[in-house]
Amino acid sequence: MKNRYADRRSKLGAMLPKNSAVVIAGAAVQYRNADSSHAFRQDSNFWYLTGFNEPESTLVLLINESKDVQSIAFVPKKDALKEIWDGYRAGPNGAVKFTVLLDLMKNVIFLKMNLELIKPLITKPQII
Repeated sequence: MKNRYADRRSKLGAMLPKNSAVVIAGAAVQYRNADSSHAFRQDSNFWYLTGFNEPESTLVLLINESKDVQSIAFVPKKDALKEIWDGYRAGPNGAVKFTVLLDLMKNVIFLKMNLELIKPLITKPQII
């Protein structure tokens, strides 16, 4: 059985131009006050393409010259102290159980890597 989320990412990739990239940020935790937060609801676009329901995650889709789609998810690292207050976090290793993505990385390195990761695949940036 093929993964429905991978199928959705492939369909989106087929609609985009060659050598393009899509960055979709998941939702962040919304705080009521200093020590409590609202119930978490994932961003609909992120959820539709990944099925992953953890805050602070980001999906990057890279479409190459042959229209193949590479999916990279940036997810928060596991943090035992935060899990005491906020509940279980899958982390990069646990996220593989929830969704079929080709590569998973800790979002700590996302800010350092995002431009270097996408730059070689895009010859001429396009805004769609």
